[in-house]
Amino acid sequence: MKIISGISNVHTLEEIEKYVQAGVDEFFIGYVPQEWSNVYGFEISCNRREHSKYQYHTLSELENVVRCIHDSGRKVFLTFNAHEYNYQQYILVQKILKSIDHIPFDAFILSNIGLMLELRSAGFSKPFNLSIGAGNSTVEALKFYLNNIDNIYRFILPRKFTVSELEEITGFAREKSIRLEAFLLGDPCHFSDEYCFTWHGAKNLSLCNSPMYLNKKINPLGFDENWKESIFSEPLSKYYETYATILNRVEHRHSQNTANKQTKATGKEEFKKLHILNRMSKCGLCMIQKFKEWGLDAVKLPLRGYSIDTNLQVIGLVRKIIETQNATPQICRQLLNSPSFCSGDNCYYNYPYQK
Repeated sequence: MKIISGISNVHTLEEIEKYVQAGVDEFFIGYVPQEWSNVYGFEISCNRREHSKYQYHTLSELENVVRCIHDSGRKVFLTFNAHEYNYQQYILVQKILKSIDHIPFDAFILSNIGLMLELRSAGFSKPFNLSIGAGNSTVEALKFYLNNIDNIYRFILPRKFTVSELEEITGFAREKSIRLEAFLLGDPCHFSDEYCFTWHGAKNLSLCNSPMYLNKKINPLGFDENWKESIFSEPLSKYYETYATILNRVEHRHSQNTANKQTKATGKEEFKKLHILNRMSKCGLCMIQKFKEWGLDAVKLPLRGYSIDTNLQVIGLVRKIIETQNATPQICRQLLNSPSFCSGDNCYYNYPYQK
């Protein structure tokens, strides 16, 4: 079973090679050229990430990173997986893809069926990986796409399946020789990824960025225990201003600690563990053994935009579990070594609580 990881312009070519050595088999990247950002900025993304550090921005960057990955014998996929595009955006995406047609990406990761059909009509024959935004939630959904879209390389599964739902869809995939990919870490949508049409940008007052869902560790620093009630009696803008002030203070303190040699020299394993847990947020590690038994092609680690040190620890942990002959949930939890994290609430698939 392969590991696929996200990377971006914050990762050097040398760091990408470290990812390969740590066990990454495939990479996915985002590309936002000047011709897109000149029109839409970063508030409206063509690939569901609204911050510059999650992207590549120039042709030379793309050429270099794809060459590096292919020289390592790995695959690389390009994401254009926004859930919706207007007509002008369809035209612009086609123009962008034509401008990089000489770069040998192994597949495009797409969500929007309209864009898939437009690209096929325009002569783009490169394989498609269907993102969770495509709604790969049932056997019937997979059949629909197979009957209407040519050259699908892989389906990426949502993070809200129960074990029995996963077993049904993976059984169908094995029967039809369909490649499947599943997420292993990161925040799942509070609602439902494939039916979400909000923007993720920090400047956007989108539903999933509303005060009801912002970081619950930050809220108590600036609000009393009745903060949910308080925000409805005050302007929403005041909440965001307070939240931003607190977040800046936390980030400043974190930067000071990072720069402090004495703090850095302690090297406590507990700090490392906390960094891993922050990166994972929620996970599906306990399902890796089942994924292997069911024949999943790959597991996804959405790590683009983050620093390499903690990423390598996460990749190493996942690779170790994959290579363990019988990686029971108990073994996974022992390797992670955080009973409070492994309480069930942080598990995508609620294994083994839901059948």
